[in-house]
Amino acid sequence: MKRWLIFLIISLPALVYAEPSIKFENELHDFGTVRQGDFLEFAFAFTNMGNEELLIKRLTGS
Repeated sequence: MKRWLIFLIISLPALVYAEPSIKFENELHDFGTVRQGDFLEFAFAFTNMGNEELLIKRLTGS
């Protein structure tokens, strides 16, 4: 019991620390076969599930 209480006291700040958390509706999108010069566009819908402001600093395609 004593160890559990010590663990809880030490871990409490980490448990209540607020942070952003991103959740995507879909994480992947396949355009299929694309011809050179075609204009493609797709929007990924997402939600910030965390308690703090979510900052997206960089995006890259694969």
